[in-house]
Amino acid sequence: MILALDLGNEFGWAIKQSVTIDSGWERLTSGKCHTGKKFELFEHWTRELNDIDLSAIYFEDVKRHNGLHAARAYCGYLAVLQMYAYKRGISCMGVGVGQIKKFWTGSGRATKEMMITDANKRGFQTRNDNEADALALLHYVCRLNFNAV
Repeated sequence: MILALDLGNEFGWAIKQSVTIDSGWERLTSGKCHTGKKFELFEHWTRELNDIDLSAIYFEDVKRHNGLHAARAYCGYLAVLQMYAYKRGISCMGVGVGQIKKFWTGSGRATKEMMITDANKRGFQTRNDNEADALALLHYVCRLNFNAV
């Protein structure tokens, strides 16, 4: 099984289990949250994956953030994710945001709305851009590596 993640305080996830795809999004914080709490919440979420036989984890590899807090949060979530994957011997790889957007919409500068629209055109009932990004990433890595989605 393959897991794709769009990391953040609100993060999207998509998982391919043989022939089915499941997806969603999670909100780790509401309002002001103690810095360590959001990472603890994300770590708890990853532990819920322990019963799933994951072969690989992919994440959106963000190279630039518009704010200091977003950059720090992303790096914290990434550290928790990489530690989870390392402890379980699961491959964990990043894919550039522009690559994912270009694959999904044809434009490496696609907006959040474009990502959602394209996910819905493909038959998903996407609730927000985080889920749409995770679905796009999952399709990208499956097409690239397995030609299976």
